[in-house]
Amino acid sequence: MIDDEVKANNARVNTVVERPEEVITSPEDYYALRKRWAKEPAIPKLVRSADAPSIMDGEQNIKLLLSGEESGGRFMVSLISLDPDTGPPPHHQPNEDEMFFVVSGHVEITIGDETQIVGPGDFAYAPPNTTHSFHATGGKGAVLFSLNSPGGHERGFEYITGMVKNGHPIEEAMAGLINYDFVINDLHNEEDNKKIGV
Repeated sequence: MIDDEVKANNARVNTVVERPEEVITSPEDYYALRKRWAKEPAIPKLVRSADAPSIMDGEQNIKLLLSGEESGGRFMVSLISLDPDTGPPPHHQPNEDEMFFVVSGHVEITIGDETQIVGPGDFAYAPPNTTHSFHATGGKGAVLFSLNSPGGHERGFEYITGMVKNGHPIEEAMAGLINYDFVINDLHNEEDNKKIGV
């Protein structure tokens, strides 16, 4: 039997959620935003990847399938397409879980102290405070499905993309990611900085 709550939820599929445009200047600002989202209802969603907005577009293309606002702060879901030898440098999130599922291609992925080359159907999980990084290997691109919890991870991608497009050095852009629960392990590693692909 479908009750009124289920009917109301069913009727909200793909409802557009107003996005608060807030200036994030500290981790505390970001955590406060996440707490506000948690008071909002999650929006049921059905989306084709071709219709999802790109929040990072370059050698590393990130399609936003579900945002922090839409999930009531529970998680963010994305589809990451990597050009050969691109991907993020080693980093961790102090307060966020991140999961990866390889859709296509081969990816060299590091989780903690272990590095492996993985392929379609393979999975990786980085709990809070676990170093992780990945990049497409074998001279070909790759696609990953990614889920982050709690939501909001997309805000960091939007921040770094905006900084780079406005001419800021990549090291400065990556240093500012601390406000979005990202910690880059070595901000001045030139080889890793070239792989980020923004």
